[in-house]
Amino acid sequence: MRTFLAKNGLLNHVLIGTGLIEPLSAESMLDWRGIVVAFVWKQAPFVTLLLAGAMASLDRTHVEAARNLGAPRWRVLFGIVLPQVRGTLLVGLVLSFVTMLSVLSVPLMINPNSPTMMTVDVAYRISTLSDYAVANALCLISLLLAAVGAAFYLRHAAQKAEGA
Repeated sequence: MRTFLAKNGLLNHVLIGTGLIEPLSAESMLDWRGIVVAFVWKQAPFVTLLLAGAMASLDRTHVEAARNLGAPRWRVLFGIVLPQVRGTLLVGLVLSFVTMLSVLSVPLMINPNSPTMMTVDVAYRISTLSDYAVANALCLISLLLAAVGAAFYLRHAAQKAEGA
């Protein structure tokens, strides 16, 4: 990922080759943008599998009816399929968010010089500064963020159980 996001990396070469950026405006993405790209790269297959399962369980008659009435593919996807799998998509996003709260290696690999994620900052405070009070406070904030995600997930699961 570091060579992919570097100034002379594959991402910038692809952007230059497609004409989206000029060679002189290429810059390194080894900052917060690189961390976002790495997390999306890491979590996309997980969410894709969840969505594929939800889409496979849909009733095909709605899609066939829309196609018979002349709806283009993008309209079927955004107007019929995605609203029916919205809950699964949101659950995948919540689970990805909670997973990203606990990842320590990705931010350290992308930008080891400056702690930019909460987990990296907690590890830095404990191992380097021995500042346990701030590390505990950061862990409590992380716990509260994960609790919000868990509450959303449980509310969605309870609504789905009531509907079944």
